[in-house]
Amino acid sequence: SDLTAMQETIPGQKDGRQIVIWAYKPDRALNDLNLFDMNGSYLVTTLSNIKEKGYASLDEVKQNISSAVKNTKKGDYIIDQINKSANKENLVQLASEIHTAVDTTTITFETSNIPGFGPEFDVIGAAAAMTKGEFLGPIKGSKAVFVMKAIDYRPATAKTSYKALIDQMNN
Repeated sequence: SDLTAMQETIPGQKDGRQIVIWAYKPDRALNDLNLFDMNGSYLVTTLSNIKEKGYASLDEVKQNISSAVKNTKKGDYIIDQINKSANKENLVQLASEIHTAVDTTTITFETSNIPGFGPEFDVIGAAAAMTKGEFLGPIKGSKAVFVMKAIDYRPATAKTSYKALIDQMNN
């Protein structure tokens, strides 16, 4: 997995920061090995590549660029299919028409991730501003195209203490 110096986590690991710190020590060399205690499990790591500072070569970024372009084009295609549909306000029929499924989740102003999709900030922000019964979409997210209907709306309760939020931000 490619790492960046300020990365906090590593995919599949809860406490990956110690690995990032190890990998970025100046005395690291290609193929260095290290054993990390990951809360009772052990992880053997090897430094398989060291990238020099500066711009990456086209070969290094070609796969990511290709994937990004394909995802953008797929999103545009799906949005076009949704916009052409006569079922835009019937989510079950629309989902059937474009060969997907309807899913539900609770979105609040404090939501940071959509289950199964991750951080879709534009979608979450739009959803948090919806009123009961309102349809919204299509919205192109980073991992999917979303069409939403607000099935309920509850005003946020006033916070009496911000201590938990402050503690979370400090840790």
